[in-house]
Amino acid sequence: MPLAAIVRDEVGASVYVAVPEAEAKGGERLYTAERRRVALGPQASGRVVVNGGLQPGDRVIVSGQTQIATGDRVRVVGQDDQSVAALRR
Repeated sequence: MPLAAIVRDEVGASVYVAVPEAEAKGGERLYTAERRRVALGPQASGRVVVNGGLQPGDRVIVSGQTQIATGDRVRVVGQDDQSVAALRR
């Protein structure tokens, strides 16, 4: 995972995950941001191994996470298999 996706505070490391809600009118998918504590492993070349705190299929917000908080509705503006860029709605 990109090291930039990690949010650090006095409690430790965490990431934001885009949790899907229902489909909106016009087919746009709605998501809610949820902060999850993670256990980190080795890091190199701007990437880090996450050893715990995420489930298979979780979509980690890797861009825009500094402007959101848990419970915020977000719009996914770009994605790959397991990471997304999100904008606050």
